[in-house]
Amino acid sequence: MDNSAEYLLQFFQVEEAPEGFDSSLPQAFSRMMETQDVLNSLRDMQVSRLKIVEDIMPRIWEKLWSSYTNHRSGEYYGFSLFTNIGGAVV
Repeated sequence: MDNSAEYLLQFFQVEEAPEGFDSSLPQAFSRMMETQDVLNSLRDMQVSRLKIVEDIMPRIWEKLWSSYTNHRSGEYYGFSLFTNIGGAVV
């Protein structure tokens, strides 16, 4: 899959993930970083109407990170199936 934003939609189960979907920590964070880079590039090109995306990106980063963190020990573990972002379960 070439589209990092589509990967994230599948990761957070907004869209159906294909069989054998790689939800590993390196893959998920790599795709999130690619998505952040695209947003930064669009911002640098002064593309308008990015406010909503810019506002929610820190919460997506936080939810991605917490998907891999055991809140008691701080150790990593598998991602949670349902994550709440901005009041919506994704």
